[in-house]
Amino acid sequence: MNTAISVSQETHLLNSLFGIEKPQISNVLYKKSGYDLTLIQLLASLGMIEETAGVEVSHFEEDYLASPVVNKTTTSAGAAGGSVNFTLDPTALYSGTNDFYVQVNDRLRFADGTIGEVSAVDVTTPSAPVITVKPASATGVIPAVAAGSQIGIITNRQNEVNAERKSAYRAPTKYTYPLQIISTTTAISGTAEAVEKWYNRYDGGEDAKAFMKNIINATYEHYKQISYAMWFEQPTTNTSLVPTNERGSMQGIIDWVNTSGATVVPYTPGTFTTSTFRNIEANLDKYFANRQYLFAQGLGLARDINDAMNNTLASNSMAYFRPDAGTTFKSLLSGSMAQDGGSGVEFNINTYKSNTRTFHFAAMPQFSDPSALNVLNGGIPVGTDYIGVGIPIDKEKVSGSSKPTTLLKLRFLPRNNSKGYVRLSQTGANAPNQTNNEDNRKYHLLSDVGNELFIPERWFSIKPY
Repeated sequence: MNTAISVSQETHLLNSLFGIEKPQISNVLYKKSGYDLTLIQLLASLGMIEETAGVEVSHFEEDYLASPVVNKTTTSAGAAGGSVNFTLDPTALYSGTNDFYVQVNDRLRFADGTIGEVSAVDVTTPSAPVITVKPASATGVIPAVAAGSQIGIITNRQNEVNAERKSAYRAPTKYTYPLQIISTTTAISGTAEAVEKWYNRYDGGEDAKAFMKNIINATYEHYKQISYAMWFEQPTTNTSLVPTNERGSMQGIIDWVNTSGATVVPYTPGTFTTSTFRNIEANLDKYFANRQYLFAQGLGLARDINDAMNNTLASNSMAYFRPDAGTTFKSLLSGSMAQDGGSGVEFNINTYKSNTRTFHFAAMPQFSDPSALNVLNGGIPVGTDYIGVGIPIDKEKVSGSSKPTTLLKLRFLPRNNSKGYVRLSQTGANAPNQTNNEDNRKYHLLSDVGNELFIPERWFSIKPY
């Protein structure tokens, strides 16, 4: 029996005895969760990030010059040809002047088509201003109007002997948005940086050596915190959290869109249909809203919308792909296109056009991040997993600006010599410019950022809670 061993076996034996053989450890570091596209990266690609020179940003917005009449209390119908008094919502009074936009001789159109004319305006009691309206027709009847209902002003009618009308104006409203300081720090000891790890790269190919790994993770974490703040933050009014002369927090998109006058659609998971788009559009059309929308969706809502779109295709368009010549549709797969083994058709729906408005779908895994958001309740995804936000993204010309603008901007205040929205610095004995004798290296990221949000009536929200 030959008991000789080969050179390779002998080398393996010696290495094993003296413990100098490299263990069988992969040099690749695997990530449990990948790096998803953050909101700020998305906004950067759309040119929606701008520098500012202060710790808050402001702009003015102006509503329609003509305001509808808002009825404060339920009013009964009048008699044929008779006048009716309407008590109006006092918020329509201009502060300090007690003037309405609505004036004598204004012509109103009621929901049933009746035209009435304002014959008197009484602001003697500012908390309960009253207008008197008479039907244009001698036999016309001013209809009953429920509390909170609007009555549109369509025009006015003047007699030659009428006094000159008051000037009508709409004072612009100023909106101010604060910036928020967000910081992230990572550190590595001198020993950890000096000792080489078995792994040296990530499964995606990125450098995973000790300090570089920390930088990659900290940078992504910083971007993610900015994005979460932009989506979910609320203004901090609790003075015990913000000392005098200190900075507060920005207003997040979702808080703003749900509280500032946007179209808010209450949503029960699993109920999305193409009719939902029609309901959204009906409200957007009132403000001649934008034609291009980025429709950001939690993963649960994205699944619901995908199901709704595919169900619509299956019940409508898919009939054209049936190879059965007996159907009432002209099949695209009949005749020479028919295949004995059947045909496969795959749909990937990422855009939906309704009338003249286009919705570009963007699934947002960050809305469903279990490490940051409460998306599970008894094992069932809820809450942010089903949030949706419609962001108008087409640019438009605005007064006072030489270039088109968008209705969402990430505004940032540069720090020191930083020209971007993230300031980078290193400290410690092992930093490029040694700052102290501590045997470590720290990597600091700091951003002074905030949302600037415009015209909520042109936005929409899918609100599942």
